[in-house]
Amino acid sequence: MVIEPTPSKTTKAKEVALPKSISISASGSSAGGDITVSHSDTTLSTKLKGKATKLDLPPLLRNDRNYKFTKNVLPSLLLWYGDEGNVWSISEEDVIHVLKAIIQVVYPMFDRFDEIHHGTAIYGLTIQRLTRWRHNFASTAVVLVLDFFKENSDLNIETFCNILLEDQAFAYEDLDTSDSTKAFRSSLVLELLSTAHLQQVDGWVDVPALQLAEKHACGIKGALAMSTAALERAIKAVREYAMSGEDTITDQLAGIRRKGKAAVKTPRSLSKASGKESSATSQFSQLNWGEKTGFYLASISNRDAHALQEIVSIAREMCAG
Repeated sequence: MVIEPTPSKTTKAKEVALPKSISISASGSSAGGDITVSHSDTTLSTKLKGKATKLDLPPLLRNDRNYKFTKNVLPSLLLWYGDEGNVWSISEEDVIHVLKAIIQVVYPMFDRFDEIHHGTAIYGLTIQRLTRWRHNFASTAVVLVLDFFKENSDLNIETFCNILLEDQAFAYEDLDTSDSTKAFRSSLVLELLSTAHLQQVDGWVDVPALQLAEKHACGIKGALAMSTAALERAIKAVREYAMSGEDTITDQLAGIRRKGKAAVKTPRSLSKASGKESSATSQFSQLNWGEKTGFYLASISNRDAHALQEIVSIAREMCAG
């Protein structure tokens, strides 16, 4: 059974249909790239310059030797964001509302809430972290796929990528697309969810107003959709790369083992000639992958809390392992 959402009255089926072909490379945008933020009903692209630092924070946060802004506030915000329906864009109002709710719990003595708005260090550091969270799905997905083929060197990369992509088999446990309950339970999906999201929310604090305890148990809709979309992109990229010459992909595989997963950064391109992105269509962006992310999100949203909690539990076991 192919992963397929039940079209709602407001969403036409053709709007979430799988594209027949996509031209991409296995590259993600840099952590200082664009994130779409909505300001007063106007959507714009905010270029993050990376200028905001901890030293720019208000004194209570800046002088905190326990670094709770980084270790507790931002992980709590990621926990909330990972369950959001539209993980490609976010309204300024939502960011501010969530930040205030979390900071009230983490820093009960904080009273400078007028400093939480667009243009301030608190807001800037938050958007930078959300952007980095999103890009990590793309880069980590490529590393996982390359590592998979390193461990299964007897497989023909192009042929097996086609098998993985048919009916989104890569997202199913044991590649069994005949059983819908196995969707979003493949080892690749679970490991990416674990690495790019679950490990990133360690340090979260319970904020009853945001229902973070419930989200910690099963609130992964957005993060799971991002994981699945990023893996599809990575598999297609690796397939195209293999078609251009498997000797070059072997070098990438060797690099993973030589440097280790944690140290490896995804190359900005799989181009043998330049090592750079060949076009904007290669980026893991809302323009290129927003529709596909929405496709997976619609299917994930059809699953109940118990099913999502099982996925979270299995993924967390992989973290511990």
